Order: sequence, then C-alpha cells, then structure tokens
Amino acid sequence: MQSLDYIKLNEGLRLEAYQDTLGVWTIGYGQTGPKIVKGLTITEAEASAMLERSANMARDAAMRVVGLDTWERLNDPRRLVLVDMCFQMGEAGLSKFARTLTAIREERYADAPVFMLKSLWAKQTPARAERNAGMMLTGEFWQPK
Repeated sequence: MQSLDYIKLNEGLRLEAYQDTLGVWTIGYGQTGPKIVKGLTITEAEASAMLERSANMARDAAMRVVGLDTWERLNDPRRLVLVDMCFQMGEAGLSKFARTLTAIREERYADAPVFMLKSLWAKQTPARAERNAGMMLTGEFWQPK
C-alpha cells in the first residue's frame, strides 16, 4: 500500500473548505493552514499535489521524531503508521507519544499499539487509530475487509 493511498483513505477528499471537528478550516485531503479559508475551492489535481507535498514533509518529520537509526530498522507498514500519524497531528503531535516512541525504538511492537490506543487521538479518530495500531503490531499493511 502506498502512503498516499493510505492517507487518502484516512482523510477523505473535500474540494471545498470546511471546518473540521475542532473548528479548523480544512480542504483536500486534510490540508490546513492560513490560506485555507471559508469559500475556498480546489480541484482534485490541486488536492493531490498538496497531499504529496504534505506527505513528504510528514515522512521527513516522522524520521526526525523517531530517529534515523530506528527509521532504518522499521519495515514499510510501521513507517507508514508514523507518517500517517505525523500527517494528521504534525511533528509536535507525534512527538507527544513518548511511550509509543520508546516502545518503537526498543522494537517492542506489542507495547506500542497499547500506548497508541490509550491516547486522545485514538478517542478522536478510533477507526484510524485501530488501523494504525494493527499495522504497528503486525508489521503488515492494513487490508480492507
């Protein structure tokens, strides 16, 4: 599974700006920022380009958060989990998962999902958190049922 496809699945696509559950103006595949305002519309091509830029930034940030040595030991599904979490919450948000990150660095993949699912993030986006926790646990890509 490609990271962009997974993020698209998790974010959904909206071509007109809307306020998310926290009141933040959002467009495309979960894009936010000062230029996202009420009444803004974009094309699907613009949404895809924005997603690609943001996903690349999320990947780089996830690498920084977990550390390059750990990143290189992770398989692709576990990397995808960190990229998706960083895409959704930003580098600062992912950094707050101290116990999860410690478990990942120590390759305790049975513990990391437990910590992930005890978070406010998991309460706010339970389906996404369950998918990510499952991938972290198994090291296998999520498959729709």
